[in-house]
Amino acid sequence: MQSFLDLHYPIDVAWADVHGLRIAYADEGSGELPLVLIHGLSGYIPMWGKNIDALAQRHRVIALDLPGYGKSDKPRASYSMRFFADSVRGLLDRLEIPRAILVGHSMGAQVSMHLALAAPERVAGLVLSSPAGIETFGAAESAFIASLVTPGFTRYATKSTIRARHQANFHNMPDDAGFLVADRIAIRSARKFRAYCHVIKHSVRGMLNEPVHADLGRLGAPTLIVFGDDDKLIPNPVLHRGTAAEMVRAELPRMPQTELAVLRNAGHIAQFEAAEAWNATVLEFVDRVLPSAVASPIGA
Repeated sequence: MQSFLDLHYPIDVAWADVHGLRIAYADEGSGELPLVLIHGLSGYIPMWGKNIDALAQRHRVIALDLPGYGKSDKPRASYSMRFFADSVRGLLDRLEIPRAILVGHSMGAQVSMHLALAAPERVAGLVLSSPAGIETFGAAESAFIASLVTPGFTRYATKSTIRARHQANFHNMPDDAGFLVADRIAIRSARKFRAYCHVIKHSVRGMLNEPVHADLGRLGAPTLIVFGDDDKLIPNPVLHRGTAAEMVRAELPRMPQTELAVLRNAGHIAQFEAAEAWNATVLEFVDRVLPSAVASPIGA
């Protein structure tokens, strides 16, 4: 592979200039209030391959590659959660979208919460799938995790290590998820792969350094949190015990307008592994929230 641009996507993409960066995105369906799909760490648009069509039957759906990922530019940047949130807001500006429902996965959910906190007038609703940022880490725990995820952690991963890391994202990795492993192996020969390794390092530090736990009570938009019942990554299995559902339920009393859905036989990438149930759950939530969200004036 010569370039990240050679990655095969199951959907046509366009590019937008956002703060001087070339951002790849897909734009499907129609509707007054778009759903903006924001992938997680190591993610890209194809991770929504089982969701875009289903959601776009009822709504306009925009899925993007965050800066540093997929077909988007990979500049020298902080790759902080604020940087990603500003990039998403910049794409909304470029596409002339005043408000949207943000649908974020893992790190993308943390980015979504940052944008909702910084610019609540732009966010009509939140769908947080296997969200990072709610789990809390002490200083020593953060330092430990950061010390593990160096550029070499990504650059020198063997094929067997890459496969094992992907399998950890699932309850039972389906055969049709094999492209995730194949693409990850292929990009090792891409020109920007070394830059990508630094993107992963700084993204992990951004997640650790910019949690949203203390600000959960300020998420004013209607919110749906979705977890698989066998998420092996959240809470961190080495440092923390318990389940993702238990972690979220402990926070729900201070999270207004928030509901939790737990999908059976699904892991961290529930939107792919349990796509039918995930799509139905998200559509039911969005269709309930949409009428009041559309009726509310910007900035209300």
